[in-house]
Amino acid sequence: TTSRSMEGMRAQFVEPENVAMMRESIAFYQDFAERTGLAGYDVGVHQQGYLFLTTAADGPQRLGQRVAAQRAMGLSDVEFLSGDQVRQHFPYAAAEEITAGAFRQGDGWLSAHEACFGFARASGATMLLNTAVIGLTIDAARGCVAGVETDRGPLAAPQVIIAAGPYSGRVASLAGVELPLRIVRRHRVTIGQHPLIPQDAPMVIDQDTGAHWRPEKPGAALAWAQAHEPPGEPLDDVPVNPRFVHEVLEGVYRLCPFWLEVAETLRRD
Repeated sequence: TTSRSMEGMRAQFVEPENVAMMRESIAFYQDFAERTGLAGYDVGVHQQGYLFLTTAADGPQRLGQRVAAQRAMGLSDVEFLSGDQVRQHFPYAAAEEITAGAFRQGDGWLSAHEACFGFARASGATMLLNTAVIGLTIDAARGCVAGVETDRGPLAAPQVIIAAGPYSGRVASLAGVELPLRIVRRHRVTIGQHPLIPQDAPMVIDQDTGAHWRPEKPGAALAWAQAHEPPGEPLDDVPVNPRFVHEVLEGVYRLCPFWLEVAETLRRD
């Protein structure tokens, strides 16, 4: 939804609908150039996998059940790993406390920026920049949307798709529709080149806390959707938590101790 996200794509969900949707989505991005008719267009797909880890005593049981359920949904390539198997196959996840993991090689990430511009280019649609939506036209007789009011004038349309991200609730309210959106600030930190960051690693997620990281050549991207962040209003200029770099590094080195050594060598440019 944003070029500042972690840009992940995964099919490891627990709802059948999510699994089915993401399998189809991933297949689309794998063949993006062919599906869109943009010969040679590259959206930077990296299928290096998603690795979920836990230190919980009942982690093997919970992750084992989840993997079994996902396999029953048709996700046949998801794997359950014991703690020892995690440390063997992913030596940077070296914490002895890890009790289990779940891995799927077909998951990964891509360039959201390139995908967005690829869709726009392939669509052949007219793009109106610096144009504000100020209302939605409603056909009262048919009880449906009939167009969009903009600060440049009206646009008739038999269908209107709201894709305004955190502002979608405000746009929907123009048609009298209330969307139950909860807007929560998120952070992402990008770390530059460092010899200890494994560039062949998957997206690594601490299942217990939510802290996660992945390679981003030549360094890495780190994020943590912390539960204590309260919902707020959508903002153009989102204030930054100045302590987030320290917080997320503390989060990721819990299961991947090499991050502590990386943290000790960092400096702010």
